Amino acid sequence: GKVEIRAKIPDGDWLWPAIWMLPGDDSYGPWPMSGEIDIMEGVNLQVKNDISLHTLNGCKHPDAAAQPFETGNLVSTDCFNQTDFNQGCIVEVATAGYGADFASAGGGVYAMLWNDTGLTFWFFQRGSIPADLPTTNPNPAGWGNPTAYYPQSSCDFNTFFKPQTFIIVRLFFRVHGNRN
Repeated sequence: GKVEIRAKIPDGDWLWPAIWMLPGDDSYGPWPMSGEIDIMEGVNLQVKNDISLHTLNGCKHPDAAAQPFETGNLVSTDCFNQTDFNQGCIVEVATAGYGADFASAGGGVYAMLWNDTGLTFWFFQRGSIPADLPTTNPNPAGWGNPTAYYPQSSCDFNTFFKPQTFIIVRLFFRVHGNRN
């Protein structure tokens, strides 16, 4: 099936806008037993978007040499939530995918395909969105190289992920008192 989300993403200091996927409840066990998929996430004045997965031990993103077709920048390969303070396995969107650059470019579109081969993500800047993407029959085969690809062969999605629910976050933090 196809899900379309349209959101105006704020940017600025003390903000934490995000589009995540998590199970809707703890029926499969507490986080991260059912996995977490971060499609768009950043905090404060961050300038690049991190697409990431957070899982139990054993899910990985292949090394960059194994996937030279990805257009994003591989930051980390271990999805285990206890590695590097829950960093997750991250592919950073290379251009205007978050924050002020995203806003000044007029936004863009994130697309995700979850099938038997794995999880595939694309980011398209405004003006380069495939014509078939907003239709009822999008065809990812014609969209070019993905921004990020997490293959089933390096992360068994049947083991590490359970049914997911979209979570759209627009958090604003205000600190009272001194910032020293």
